[in-house]
Amino acid sequence: MPKSLFIEYLNVDIPDYVDYRRERSHLKHKKSISLMRWPNGKPCSLVNFWIMELASKSTGQSLRQYCSNLTHHIKYCYRNRINLTETTDFDLHELASELVSARDPRNPDRYLRDNNTIRAIMITVIEFLRWLEVNLRGPLDQCLIGPADRNPKVTIEKLVNPMTGRAYYQHPSIPIDASEQNDKRAMPDNFIDAIENEISSLLISATAQDGLPQARFVSQGLFKAQQEYLYSRRFFMNWIMKNTGLRPGELVSIPLTPLLNIYKTRDLQIPTLKRRMEPPPIRHFRLNLTGCGQVSRYLTARTVFLQSLIDNKIDPLHQDALFLTQQGTPLSAASLAKDFSRLAINAGLGDERICLSMYRHRFITTEILIHLRDLLDTDKPNREILSEPLTRTICERIRKKIGHGSPSSMWHYFDAAFDLLDFWGSIDAALDHLSELDDVKDQLRRLNYLMQRDGATDEQKSMVTSLQEQIDAMRAKRSLKQ
Repeated sequence: MPKSLFIEYLNVDIPDYVDYRRERSHLKHKKSISLMRWPNGKPCSLVNFWIMELASKSTGQSLRQYCSNLTHHIKYCYRNRINLTETTDFDLHELASELVSARDPRNPDRYLRDNNTIRAIMITVIEFLRWLEVNLRGPLDQCLIGPADRNPKVTIEKLVNPMTGRAYYQHPSIPIDASEQNDKRAMPDNFIDAIENEISSLLISATAQDGLPQARFVSQGLFKAQQEYLYSRRFFMNWIMKNTGLRPGELVSIPLTPLLNIYKTRDLQIPTLKRRMEPPPIRHFRLNLTGCGQVSRYLTARTVFLQSLIDNKIDPLHQDALFLTQQGTPLSAASLAKDFSRLAINAGLGDERICLSMYRHRFITTEILIHLRDLLDTDKPNREILSEPLTRTICERIRKKIGHGSPSSMWHYFDAAFDLLDFWGSIDAALDHLSELDDVKDQLRRLNYLMQRDGATDEQKSMVTSLQEQIDAMRAKRSLKQ
Protein backbone atom coordinates (compact mmCIF):
# COMPACT_ATOMS: atom_id res chain seq x y z
CA MET A 1 0.00 0.00 0.00
CA PRO A 2 1.44 3.47 -0.90
CA LYS A 3 2.50 5.54 2.10
CA SER A 4 0.45 8.49 0.81
CA LEU A 5 -2.69 8.27 -1.27
CA PHE A 6 -2.18 11.62 -2.98
CA ILE A 7 0.56 13.04 -5.16
CA GLU A 8 1.35 16.74 -5.43
CA TYR A 9 2.27 18.11 -8.86
CA LEU A 10 4.01 21.48 -9.15
CA ASN A 11 3.44 24.23 -11.76
CA VAL A 12 0.38 22.80 -13.47
CA ASP A 13 -1.88 24.28 -16.17
CA ILE A 14 -5.51 23.18 -15.80
CA PRO A 15 -8.64 23.97 -17.86
CA ASP A 16 -10.38 27.04 -16.50
CA TYR A 17 -13.32 27.58 -18.86
CA VAL A 18 -14.36 26.96 -22.47
CA ASP A 19 -14.97 29.74 -25.01
CA TYR A 20 -17.57 28.10 -27.25
CA ARG A 21 -17.63 30.96 -29.78
CA ARG A 22 -13.93 30.57 -30.50
CA GLU A 23 -14.01 26.81 -29.88
CA ARG A 24 -11.11 26.77 -27.48
CA SER A 25 -10.48 26.32 -23.77
CA HIS A 26 -8.62 28.68 -21.46
CA LEU A 27 -6.02 27.39 -19.03
CA LYS A 28 -5.26 28.49 -15.50
CA HIS A 29 -1.81 28.11 -13.95
CA LYS A 30 -1.55 26.60 -10.48
CA LYS A 31 1.59 26.45 -8.39
CA SER A 32 0.57 22.99 -7.22
CA ILE A 33 -2.29 20.52 -7.43
CA SER A 34 -2.83 17.22 -5.60
CA LEU A 35 -4.48 14.11 -7.05
CA MET A 36 -5.71 10.97 -5.27
CA ARG A 37 -5.23 7.26 -5.84
CA TRP A 38 -6.63 4.10 -4.26
CA PRO A 39 -4.45 2.04 -1.91
CA ASN A 40 -3.80 -0.36 -4.81
CA GLY A 41 -2.24 2.49 -6.80
CA LYS A 42 -5.09 3.05 -9.29
CA PRO A 43 -6.34 6.63 -9.81
CA CYS A 44 -9.33 7.62 -7.68
CA SER A 45 -11.13 9.30 -10.56
CA LEU A 46 -14.24 10.56 -8.77
CA VAL A 47 -12.17 12.34 -6.15
CA ASN A 48 -9.84 13.75 -8.80
CA PHE A 49 -12.78 15.18 -10.77
CA TRP A 50 -13.89 16.92 -7.58
CA ILE A 51 -10.36 18.18 -6.90
CA MET A 52 -10.08 19.58 -10.41
CA GLU A 53 -13.31 21.49 -9.93
CA LEU A 54 -12.04 22.88 -6.62
CA ALA A 55 -8.67 23.79 -8.13
CA SER A 56 -10.01 26.84 -9.96
CA LYS A 57 -10.98 28.51 -6.66
CA SER A 58 -8.59 26.99 -4.13
CA THR A 59 -4.88 27.25 -3.39
CA GLY A 60 -2.47 24.32 -3.65
CA GLN A 61 -2.25 24.06 0.13
CA SER A 62 -6.05 23.83 0.37
CA LEU A 63 -6.17 21.05 -2.23
CA ARG A 64 -3.46 19.16 -0.40
CA GLN A 65 -5.47 19.42 2.83
CA TYR A 66 -8.66 18.22 1.11
CA CYS A 67 -6.78 15.16 -0.17
CA SER A 68 -5.20 14.53 3.22
CA ASN A 69 -8.61 14.67 4.91
CA LEU A 70 -10.29 12.47 2.34
CA THR A 71 -7.53 9.84 2.56
CA HIS A 72 -9.20 8.32 5.64
CA HIS A 73 -12.52 7.82 3.82
CA ILE A 74 -10.79 6.32 0.78
CA LYS A 75 -8.92 3.81 2.97
CA TYR A 76 -12.11 2.93 4.83
CA CYS A 77 -14.07 2.31 1.60
CA TYR A 78 -11.21 0.29 0.07
CA ARG A 79 -10.77 -1.85 3.18
CA ASN A 80 -14.50 -2.57 3.46
CA ARG A 81 -15.08 -2.87 -0.32
CA ILE A 82 -17.61 -0.03 -0.39
CA ASN A 83 -18.29 2.01 -3.51
CA LEU A 84 -17.94 5.75 -2.84
CA THR A 85 -21.51 6.28 -4.05
CA GLU A 86 -22.78 3.63 -1.59
CA THR A 87 -21.60 5.42 1.56
CA THR A 88 -24.20 5.36 4.36
CA ASP A 89 -24.77 6.90 7.78
CA PHE A 90 -23.38 3.72 9.31
CA ASP A 91 -20.12 4.12 7.36
CA LEU A 92 -19.63 7.71 8.51
CA HIS A 93 -20.22 6.72 12.13
CA GLU A 94 -17.75 3.85 11.80
CA LEU A 95 -15.13 6.09 10.18
CA ALA A 96 -15.53 8.75 12.88
CA SER A 97 -15.28 6.07 15.59
CA GLU A 98 -12.00 4.81 14.11
CA LEU A 99 -10.59 8.33 13.99
CA VAL A 100 -11.65 9.13 17.54
CA SER A 101 -10.21 5.94 19.06
CA ALA A 102 -6.88 5.93 17.17
CA ARG A 103 -3.87 6.18 19.50
CA ASP A 104 -0.46 7.69 18.88
CA PRO A 105 1.84 4.72 18.08
CA ARG A 106 4.76 6.49 19.79
CA ASN A 107 2.71 7.19 22.92
CA PRO A 108 -0.27 4.82 23.35
CA ASP A 109 -1.56 6.92 26.25
CA ARG A 110 -2.35 9.77 23.85
CA TYR A 111 -5.00 10.00 21.16
CA LEU A 112 -3.68 10.52 17.63
CA ARG A 113 -6.12 13.31 16.70
CA ASP A 114 -8.11 15.96 18.50
CA ASN A 115 -11.77 16.73 17.86
CA ASN A 116 -11.07 19.64 15.54
CA THR A 117 -8.91 17.46 13.27
CA ILE A 118 -11.59 14.76 13.12
CA ARG A 119 -14.22 17.41 12.51
CA ALA A 120 -12.24 18.78 9.52
CA ILE A 121 -11.90 15.26 8.09
CA MET A 122 -15.61 14.47 8.39
CA ILE A 123 -16.66 17.85 6.95
CA THR A 124 -14.47 17.19 3.89
CA VAL A 125 -16.13 13.79 3.43
CA ILE A 126 -19.57 15.44 3.64
CA GLU A 127 -18.57 18.05 1.05
CA PHE A 128 -17.31 15.36 -1.34
CA LEU A 129 -20.50 13.30 -0.95
CA ARG A 130 -22.59 16.41 -1.65
CA TRP A 131 -20.61 16.94 -4.85
CA LEU A 132 -21.29 13.31 -5.87
CA GLU A 133 -25.00 13.83 -5.18
CA VAL A 134 -25.17 16.88 -7.44
CA ASN A 135 -22.96 15.66 -10.27
CA LEU A 136 -23.32 11.87 -10.44
CA ARG A 137 -26.67 10.63 -9.15
CA GLY A 138 -29.16 9.68 -11.82
CA PRO A 139 -32.85 10.69 -11.69
CA LEU A 140 -33.93 7.19 -10.61
CA ASP A 141 -31.12 6.60 -8.08
CA GLN A 142 -31.68 6.82 -4.35
CA CYS A 143 -30.55 10.13 -2.86
CA LEU A 144 -26.95 9.78 -1.65
CA ILE A 145 -26.87 12.64 0.86
CA GLY A 146 -29.47 15.19 1.91
CA PRO A 147 -32.21 16.04 4.45
CA ALA A 148 -34.28 13.29 6.08
CA ASP A 149 -37.40 13.96 3.97
CA ARG A 150 -35.53 12.74 0.84
CA ASN A 151 -34.78 9.33 2.39
CA PRO A 152 -31.01 9.59 1.68
CA LYS A 153 -28.26 7.09 2.43
CA VAL A 154 -26.53 9.85 4.45
CA THR A 155 -28.80 12.22 6.38
CA ILE A 156 -27.51 15.74 6.97
CA GLU A 157 -29.07 18.90 8.37
CA LYS A 158 -28.49 22.37 6.98
CA LEU A 159 -27.74 24.92 9.72
CA VAL A 160 -26.66 28.56 9.85
CA ASN A 161 -23.76 29.82 11.96
CA PRO A 162 -25.28 32.63 14.08
CA MET A 163 -21.90 34.41 14.29
CA THR A 164 -21.06 34.51 10.58
CA GLY A 165 -24.43 33.95 8.90
CA ARG A 166 -22.89 31.16 6.79
CA ALA A 167 -24.72 27.92 6.08
CA TYR A 168 -23.12 24.59 6.90
CA TYR A 169 -24.12 20.93 7.05
CA GLN A 170 -24.20 18.84 10.20
CA HIS A 171 -24.05 15.07 10.57
CA PRO A 172 -24.22 13.20 13.92
CA SER A 173 -20.78 11.68 13.30
CA ILE A 174 -19.07 15.12 13.31
CA PRO A 175 -17.53 15.94 16.72
CA ILE A 176 -18.32 19.21 18.48
CA ASP A 177 -16.09 22.09 17.40
CA ALA A 178 -13.61 22.98 20.14
CA SER A 179 -14.37 26.66 19.59
CA GLU A 180 -17.99 25.96 20.54
CA GLN A 181 -16.61 24.76 23.85
CA ASN A 182 -14.63 28.02 24.23
CA ASP A 183 -11.38 26.07 23.88
CA LYS A 184 -9.22 28.93 22.58
CA ARG A 185 -6.52 28.68 25.20
CA ALA A 186 -3.67 31.17 25.05
CA MET A 187 -0.10 29.88 25.31
CA PRO A 188 0.84 30.21 29.01
CA ASP A 189 4.20 31.55 30.20
CA ASN A 190 5.32 28.25 31.72
CA PHE A 191 4.82 26.43 28.40
CA ILE A 192 6.88 29.06 26.58
CA ASP A 193 9.59 28.84 29.24
CA ALA A 194 9.73 25.04 28.91
CA ILE A 195 9.99 25.19 25.09
CA GLU A 196 12.69 27.90 25.18
CA ASN A 197 14.68 25.91 27.75
CA GLU A 198 14.44 22.83 25.52
CA ILE A 199 15.73 24.80 22.51
CA SER A 200 18.75 25.94 24.51
CA SER A 201 19.35 22.46 25.94
CA LEU A 202 19.37 20.91 22.46
CA LEU A 203 22.08 23.31 21.30
CA ILE A 204 24.24 22.79 24.38
CA SER A 205 24.03 19.00 24.25
CA ALA A 206 24.55 18.81 20.48
CA THR A 207 27.60 21.11 20.35
CA ALA A 208 29.34 19.89 23.52
CA GLN A 209 32.57 18.00 22.90
CA ASP A 210 30.99 14.66 23.81
CA GLY A 211 28.03 15.46 21.58
CA LEU A 212 29.95 16.21 18.39
CA PRO A 213 30.37 12.50 17.51
CA GLN A 214 26.67 12.67 16.49
CA ALA A 215 27.96 14.27 13.28
CA ARG A 216 28.22 10.94 11.46
CA PHE A 217 27.38 11.99 7.93
CA VAL A 218 28.72 15.56 7.83
CA SER A 219 31.84 17.30 9.08
CA GLN A 220 31.88 18.46 12.69
CA GLY A 221 32.06 22.07 11.51
CA LEU A 222 28.91 21.73 9.39
CA PHE A 223 27.11 19.78 12.11
CA LYS A 224 27.81 22.55 14.60
CA ALA A 225 26.64 25.18 12.07
CA GLN A 226 23.42 23.24 11.53
CA GLN A 227 22.72 23.05 15.25
CA GLU A 228 23.40 26.75 15.78
CA TYR A 229 21.10 27.62 12.89
CA LEU A 230 18.34 25.39 14.27
CA TYR A 231 18.72 27.21 17.58
CA SER A 232 18.35 30.63 15.92
CA ARG A 233 15.48 29.48 13.69
CA ARG A 234 13.50 27.96 16.55
CA PHE A 235 13.91 30.97 18.82
CA PHE A 236 13.03 33.40 16.05
CA MET A 237 9.93 31.40 15.16
CA ASN A 238 8.95 31.29 18.81
CA TRP A 239 9.35 35.07 19.03
CA ILE A 240 7.50 35.90 15.82
CA MET A 241 4.57 33.58 16.55
CA LYS A 242 4.23 35.11 20.00
CA ASN A 243 4.48 38.72 18.84
CA THR A 244 2.51 38.78 15.59
CA GLY A 245 -0.21 36.13 15.94
CA LEU A 246 0.34 34.83 12.41
CA ARG A 247 -0.50 31.33 11.20
CA PRO A 248 2.24 28.68 10.65
CA GLY A 249 1.57 28.67 6.91
CA GLU A 250 1.93 32.46 6.82
CA LEU A 251 5.18 32.26 8.78
CA VAL A 252 6.96 30.05 6.25
CA SER A 253 5.59 32.20 3.38
CA ILE A 254 7.05 35.53 4.58
CA PRO A 255 9.11 37.00 1.71
CA LEU A 256 12.82 37.38 2.44
CA THR A 257 13.78 40.40 0.34
CA PRO A 258 11.69 43.07 2.19
CA LEU A 259 13.35 42.04 5.46
CA LEU A 260 16.83 42.95 4.27
CA ASN A 261 16.11 46.64 5.03
CA ILE A 262 14.05 46.00 8.15
CA TYR A 263 15.59 48.81 10.23
CA LYS A 264 14.66 51.29 7.50
CA THR A 265 11.14 50.06 6.73
CA ARG A 266 10.16 48.44 10.06
CA ASP A 267 7.61 46.60 7.91
CA LEU A 268 6.96 42.87 8.26
CA GLN A 269 5.04 41.71 5.18
CA ILE A 270 2.81 38.74 5.97
CA PRO A 271 0.90 36.81 3.25
CA THR A 272 -2.67 36.37 4.52
CA LEU A 273 -3.82 32.78 4.06
CA LYS A 274 -7.34 31.29 4.25
CA ARG A 275 -8.61 33.83 1.72
CA ARG A 276 -8.65 31.45 -1.31
CA MET A 277 -6.65 34.01 -3.28
CA GLU A 278 -3.47 33.61 -5.30
CA PRO A 279 -1.18 35.26 -4.62
CA PRO A 280 -2.29 35.72 -0.99
CA PRO A 281 -2.92 39.38 -0.07
CA ILE A 282 -0.13 40.98 1.98
CA ARG A 283 -0.82 42.61 5.32
CA HIS A 284 1.76 44.93 6.85
CA PHE A 285 2.86 44.52 10.45
CA ARG A 286 4.75 47.44 12.00
CA LEU A 287 7.79 46.45 14.10
CA ASN A 288 9.52 48.44 16.82
CA LEU A 289 13.33 48.58 17.15
CA THR A 290 13.37 45.50 19.39
CA GLY A 291 11.47 43.55 16.75
CA CYS A 292 13.81 44.78 14.02
CA GLY A 293 16.72 43.53 16.10
CA GLN A 294 15.14 40.08 16.33
CA VAL A 295 14.73 39.94 12.55
CA SER A 296 18.27 41.20 11.93
CA ARG A 297 19.87 38.66 14.29
CA TYR A 298 18.01 35.79 12.65
CA LEU A 299 19.00 36.93 9.14
CA THR A 300 22.64 37.09 10.24
CA ALA A 301 22.43 33.52 11.60
CA ARG A 302 20.78 32.39 8.36
CA THR A 303 23.55 33.98 6.25
CA VAL A 304 26.25 32.30 8.35
CA PHE A 305 24.51 28.95 7.93
CA LEU A 306 24.18 29.31 4.15
CA GLN A 307 27.88 30.17 3.90
CA SER A 308 28.70 27.07 5.94
CA LEU A 309 26.73 24.93 3.49
CA ILE A 310 28.57 26.47 0.54
CA ASP A 311 31.94 25.97 2.27
CA ASN A 312 31.07 22.28 2.59
CA LYS A 313 30.23 22.05 -1.14
CA ILE A 314 26.46 21.94 -0.56
CA ASP A 315 24.61 24.23 -2.94
CA PRO A 316 21.40 25.55 -1.32
CA LEU A 317 19.11 25.87 -4.33
CA HIS A 318 16.35 27.92 -2.69
CA GLN A 319 18.18 30.82 -1.06
CA ASP A 320 15.07 33.02 -1.29
CA ALA A 321 13.25 31.00 1.40
CA LEU A 322 13.24 32.70 4.79
CA PHE A 323 13.26 29.46 6.78
CA LEU A 324 15.46 26.52 5.86
CA THR A 325 15.95 22.90 6.83
CA GLN A 326 19.32 21.52 7.92
CA GLN A 327 20.00 20.73 4.25
CA GLY A 328 19.23 24.28 3.11
CA THR A 329 15.88 23.49 1.50
CA PRO A 330 12.71 25.54 2.22
CA LEU A 331 10.95 24.60 5.46
CA SER A 332 7.28 23.68 5.04
CA ALA A 333 4.47 24.52 7.47
CA ALA A 334 4.02 20.80 8.15
CA SER A 335 7.70 20.42 9.06
CA LEU A 336 7.44 23.48 11.31
CA ALA A 337 4.49 21.93 13.16
CA LYS A 338 6.31 18.61 13.57
CA ASP A 339 9.42 20.33 14.90
CA PHE A 340 7.31 22.25 17.41
CA SER A 341 5.56 19.06 18.49
CA ARG A 342 8.90 17.34 19.13
CA LEU A 343 10.12 20.33 21.14
CA ALA A 344 6.95 20.32 23.24
CA ILE A 345 7.17 16.59 23.97
CA ASN A 346 10.87 16.78 24.85
CA ALA A 347 10.11 19.77 27.08
CA GLY A 348 7.80 17.60 29.17
CA LEU A 349 4.56 18.93 27.67
CA GLY A 350 3.53 15.71 25.94
CA ASP A 351 0.50 15.25 28.18
CA GLU A 352 -0.71 18.83 27.62
CA ARG A 353 -2.96 20.11 24.87
CA ILE A 354 -0.49 22.34 23.06
CA CYS A 355 -0.27 23.56 19.47
CA LEU A 356 1.08 26.50 17.47
CA SER A 357 -2.34 28.18 17.31
CA MET A 358 -2.06 28.88 21.05
CA TYR A 359 0.49 31.60 20.20
CA ARG A 360 -2.19 33.23 18.04
CA HIS A 361 -4.72 33.01 20.87
CA ARG A 362 -2.20 34.62 23.24
CA PHE A 363 -1.56 37.47 20.82
CA ILE A 364 -5.26 38.16 20.25
CA THR A 365 -5.94 38.16 24.00
CA THR A 366 -3.11 40.66 24.55
CA GLU A 367 -4.33 42.86 21.69
CA ILE A 368 -7.79 43.03 23.25
CA LEU A 369 -6.27 44.38 26.46
CA ILE A 370 -4.27 46.97 24.50
CA HIS A 371 -7.34 48.21 22.62
CA LEU A 372 -9.49 48.26 25.76
CA ARG A 373 -6.85 50.52 27.34
CA ASP A 374 -6.81 52.70 24.24
CA LEU A 375 -10.59 53.12 23.95
CA LEU A 376 -11.59 53.38 27.61
CA ASP A 377 -10.86 55.99 30.28
CA THR A 378 -9.85 53.36 32.83
CA ASP A 379 -7.36 50.51 32.95
CA LYS A 380 -9.68 48.58 35.31
CA PRO A 381 -12.78 47.93 33.20
CA ASN A 382 -15.41 45.36 34.11
CA ARG A 383 -17.38 43.07 31.82
CA GLU A 384 -20.52 45.19 32.16
CA ILE A 385 -18.85 48.12 30.39
CA LEU A 386 -18.27 45.96 27.30
CA SER A 387 -20.97 47.08 24.86
CA GLU A 388 -21.59 45.44 21.50
CA PRO A 389 -20.35 48.47 19.47
CA LEU A 390 -17.14 48.57 21.53
CA THR A 391 -16.60 44.84 21.04
CA ARG A 392 -17.13 45.12 17.29
CA THR A 393 -14.72 48.07 17.03
CA ILE A 394 -11.96 46.19 18.85
CA CYS A 395 -12.54 42.98 16.86
CA GLU A 396 -12.37 44.88 13.56
CA ARG A 397 -9.09 46.55 14.54
CA ILE A 398 -7.49 43.24 15.52
CA ARG A 399 -8.95 41.39 12.53
CA LYS A 400 -7.10 43.63 10.11
CA LYS A 401 -3.87 43.16 12.02
CA ILE A 402 -3.93 39.36 12.11
CA GLY A 403 -5.78 38.60 8.88
CA HIS A 404 -8.77 37.05 10.67
CA GLY A 405 -11.89 36.36 8.60
CA SER A 406 -14.89 37.34 10.72
CA PRO A 407 -14.78 39.87 13.59
CA SER A 408 -17.72 38.19 15.32
CA SER A 409 -15.81 34.89 15.60
CA MET A 410 -13.35 36.64 17.94
CA TRP A 411 -15.83 37.55 20.68
CA HIS A 412 -14.98 34.58 22.90
CA TYR A 413 -11.41 35.90 23.24
CA PHE A 414 -12.78 38.67 25.46
CA ASP A 415 -13.49 36.11 28.19
CA ALA A 416 -9.80 35.13 28.24
CA ALA A 417 -8.77 38.79 28.27
CA PHE A 418 -10.97 39.56 31.27
CA ASP A 419 -9.72 36.44 33.05
CA LEU A 420 -6.20 37.83 32.65
CA LEU A 421 -7.43 41.24 33.77
CA ASP A 422 -9.06 39.72 36.88
CA PHE A 423 -5.75 38.04 37.70
CA TRP A 424 -3.53 41.13 37.44
CA GLY A 425 -6.03 43.71 38.64
CA SER A 426 -5.54 46.20 35.80
CA ILE A 427 -4.72 46.33 32.09
CA ASP A 428 -1.45 48.16 32.70
CA ALA A 429 -0.27 45.53 35.19
CA ALA A 430 -1.14 42.68 32.82
CA LEU A 431 0.59 44.28 29.82
CA ASP A 432 3.64 45.29 31.87
CA HIS A 433 4.02 41.72 33.07
CA LEU A 434 3.78 40.24 29.56
CA SER A 435 6.22 42.67 27.92
CA GLU A 436 8.70 43.12 30.77
CA LEU A 437 9.17 39.41 31.42
CA ASP A 438 9.62 38.70 27.70
CA ASP A 439 12.26 41.42 27.33
CA VAL A 440 14.33 40.24 30.31
CA LYS A 441 14.11 36.59 29.27
CA ASP A 442 15.26 37.51 25.76
CA GLN A 443 18.29 39.39 27.13
CA LEU A 444 19.19 36.44 29.36
CA ARG A 445 18.83 33.93 26.54
CA ARG A 446 21.04 35.89 24.13
CA LEU A 447 23.67 36.39 26.82
CA ASN A 448 23.71 32.68 27.69
CA TYR A 449 24.08 31.83 24.01
CA LEU A 450 27.07 34.16 23.57
CA MET A 451 28.70 32.78 26.73
CA GLN A 452 28.20 29.21 25.56
CA ARG A 453 29.58 30.01 22.10
CA ASP A 454 32.50 32.30 22.94
CA GLY A 455 33.23 31.67 26.61
CA ALA A 456 32.04 33.67 29.62
CA THR A 457 33.62 36.85 31.02
CA ASP A 458 33.19 38.03 34.61
CA GLU A 459 31.06 40.93 33.41
CA GLN A 460 28.75 38.59 31.53
CA LYS A 461 28.41 36.29 34.55
CA SER A 462 27.43 39.30 36.67
CA MET A 463 24.82 40.37 34.09
CA VAL A 464 23.36 36.86 34.00
CA THR A 465 22.98 36.87 37.79
CA SER A 466 21.27 40.26 37.68
CA LEU A 467 18.87 39.26 34.90
CA GLN A 468 17.99 36.00 36.62
CA GLU A 469 17.21 37.89 39.82
CA GLN A 470 14.85 40.17 37.87
CA ILE A 471 13.05 37.16 36.39
CA ASP A 472 12.78 35.48 39.79
CA ALA A 473 11.34 38.69 41.27
CA MET A 474 8.69 38.98 38.55
CA ARG A 475 7.72 35.32 38.94
CA ALA A 476 7.54 35.73 42.72
CA LYS A 477 5.20 38.68 42.20
CA ARG A 478 3.00 36.52 40.01
CA SER A 479 3.01 33.71 42.60
CA LEU A 480 1.85 36.14 45.31
CA LYS A 481 -1.13 37.08 43.16
CA GLN A 482 -2.01 33.42 42.77
